[in-house]
Amino acid sequence: MTWQQVSAWRMGQQGLETPWAAGDLVEAVRRMGGAHAQVMSAAEWSLGVRMTGLRQGQVAAALWEGRTLVKTWAMRATLYLLPAEDLGLMAAARSLTPTRNGDGWFKRYMAAHGLPEERDQQVLDAAAEALSEGPLTREELGCAVAERTGLPAVRDLFGRNGWGTPLKPLAWRGDLCFGPSRGRNVTFVSPQAWLGSLRRWDPADALREVVRRYLRYHGPATVAHFARWWECYRRTAQSVFDELREELVPVEVQGQRLWALASLAEEMTACAPGATVRLLPLFDAFVTGSSLGDASPLVDERRRGRVFRQAGWVSAVVLRGGRVLGTWGVSGREPLQLAVRLWEPPDAALEAGLAQEAARYGAFRGAPAELRVEVCDEN
Repeated sequence: MTWQQVSAWRMGQQGLETPWAAGDLVEAVRRMGGAHAQVMSAAEWSLGVRMTGLRQGQVAAALWEGRTLVKTWAMRATLYLLPAEDLGLMAAARSLTPTRNGDGWFKRYMAAHGLPEERDQQVLDAAAEALSEGPLTREELGCAVAERTGLPAVRDLFGRNGWGTPLKPLAWRGDLCFGPSRGRNVTFVSPQAWLGSLRRWDPADALREVVRRYLRYHGPATVAHFARWWECYRRTAQSVFDELREELVPVEVQGQRLWALASLAEEMTACAPGATVRLLPLFDAFVTGSSLGDASPLVDERRRGRVFRQAGWVSAVVLRGGRVLGTWGVSGREPLQLAVRLWEPPDAALEAGLAQEAARYGAFRGAPAELRVEVCDEN
């Protein structure tokens, strides 16, 4: 295969070539491998760009009314929207793949805040118990855990960390997800209380299923690509790929050996390169899912820093045929001001594609959109 074919395959699998119908948000989020939600408006447009007729408010409704989606910390310790019915799968798989943000790390975090590290499990269990009684703000959760454990310093541990660092182990255990905001304060709640009972997965089965899904929607890929995306040790990822060896086949992509699901290999290798234009949001799954380990098929090396920026920031990008041609941003309300920065002058087909995408974005936001395109290739 060529990288152009691989990009076309991935775009097709993720609804970027032919958008899906707006009826099934859950399946859309599943096929993306989760919607990155560090910036909520970006998570919403990551779905809007993949679905026909979707409106911004439908994503919020699925989270807080239908409860078919859930917001929590997931891959790489970042916020994601996930299918609510998959939360048990993700928690079970994570239990086999410790990272720097796992329970062992939480011991060290407690010690750094003057708390006895041997009581880490008691603190986490007390937090899970408190969350089962209803949505709590950070401050309320800290107070509830302090009361249950007799450790006053726990209030600050949970209540004053705006990044949610001490909450991530709870999320990965399946004991915490986001609840509806209370004014300007976010809240957290027990998934079991918020969503009902979660499906119980055998951890080994769950991790194999996570790998299968990754290869279905972000493949073909190497072991290192998966380990970076899921954030686990390379040896752990390798052992799961070895367990799945009867289901996998090697695919050569311009001299590089990657792995694909055998059931999809024939369809994948027959995929023709495309030229579809899309405006992808910050942290989009197409960019982060397939390119964290190797961005060269996506963007020229000298421009890589404009896409993958400092502090883990991933730019909103202009995509054509699976290649990044520039970045974009939005400001204003009515009309929305879409500013596109290309690295090379556009041809007529690209101009037409950008105009169409701007109209789609405006419809999604429920406001007219004005498009401004400039060429800027400063290093």
